[in-house]
Amino acid sequence: MLTPIDVARQNSSLIRASVFLLIAATSAPAQVFTGLGTPLNEGVATTPAGISDRVPVVIGVNQSDAMLPIPSGEPFRWTKPAGLESLGLLPNAVSGMGDLVSGDGTAIAGRNYFHGEPRAYTSQAFVWTKRDGLVAVPFLPGGSCSNSIAGLSDSGEVLVGSSESAVGFQAFVWTRSTGTTGLGCLPGKTYSVGQGISADGTVIVGQSGRPGSPQTIEGFRWTKQEGMTGLGFLPGMTEDDALSVSADGQVIIGTTYGGDCNGQAFRWTRATGIVGLGFLPGQNYSFARALSADGSVVAGDAQVSWRSPARQAFRWTESGGMVGLGFLSGGGNYSIVLGLSDDGTRLAGASDSAEGIQAYLWTEAEGMRSVRDVLVNDYGVDLAGWTLLAATLSADGQTLTGRGLNPSGQEEGWVADLHGAQVKSRKLKEAAR
Repeated sequence: MLTPIDVARQNSSLIRASVFLLIAATSAPAQVFTGLGTPLNEGVATTPAGISDRVPVVIGVNQSDAMLPIPSGEPFRWTKPAGLESLGLLPNAVSGMGDLVSGDGTAIAGRNYFHGEPRAYTSQAFVWTKRDGLVAVPFLPGGSCSNSIAGLSDSGEVLVGSSESAVGFQAFVWTRSTGTTGLGCLPGKTYSVGQGISADGTVIVGQSGRPGSPQTIEGFRWTKQEGMTGLGFLPGMTEDDALSVSADGQVIIGTTYGGDCNGQAFRWTRATGIVGLGFLPGQNYSFARALSADGSVVAGDAQVSWRSPARQAFRWTESGGMVGLGFLSGGGNYSIVLGLSDDGTRLAGASDSAEGIQAYLWTEAEGMRSVRDVLVNDYGVDLAGWTLLAATLSADGQTLTGRGLNPSGQEEGWVADLHGAQVKSRKLKEAAR
């Protein structure tokens, strides 16, 4: 039987636990949301382009106010310990941008721009690591004006891209040990473009075509063992584009087009070949943008036609087909997908709303909510003065980053890290027990 002293001790312990939980609930929000900080080197804005899959590493462009006919600025890297860091530029470059980050956050790829001949500006891809700094990715033999990176393996050790060469534009694979290796073209084609890579770097996807009329541009899958193989077309279609590949390399998605320029999202496996994913009701255009790690979930957006600015984000599964994600409250004309978690259960992007374009987070349980609503009402974050315009997310769906306007009205990137952060209402309920 408890004595009055025992009861008092228990009550005291409960009070201390409740106070601790309440303190945690009020202190956690400061660690959830972070602006990327003041632009570097007298820049005017920070615009994120991607985020790593695990320990948050955000990359993008630190924009300058230079009036150039090319993207002006320099690539940046942001981490919690170091904050905003410039990656610098290659020798003689006038501007640059960070485009991609590896899953483990150790490698960053992007482009630098140069004054050049015969063109006013030329561009060259780079890869950055903490060990080597900024390293130029060589052109294929005969190329001198343009190359770019489209994907990195999870470790950042293998890159896929495209480069000018003596025999035309060509997809390539790059590793530190082998350098840049052209992948050739499909039979009867004269150029190729690399567009995606599997997590281990062994499977590469892209498109290969030949100029002229009628023009056919076919998607391809490349491995070192099998070389380049075509994916084919949906009936009546002549162009495959915007290809991505699942982490294990077994599922490919993209969009295929016909003579009317309207496209249809597709999914390819070795067993099924190329299969159209259809359209949302009343639409005749769909565009695939992302897929889950195992390829079972595809996300993108659909619209009435390629000419129509109105579009709606969708999520596709084999069992449920294509389902529209809707719009934020007060919207109804525009929503797009910019990020999908590895398990396919969380999506992020931008949608119109009664307050204008806003970043959103979609989950199976709650549907589409503005990121602002999630952070303010679930995590108690003070976002006074901030406008969150668009969002993407990490592979585990627990870290978001995107474009925003800070309280001073300046464009500034932001990060919201939900790892270990409990929903506010849950903490308060636990504290009250």
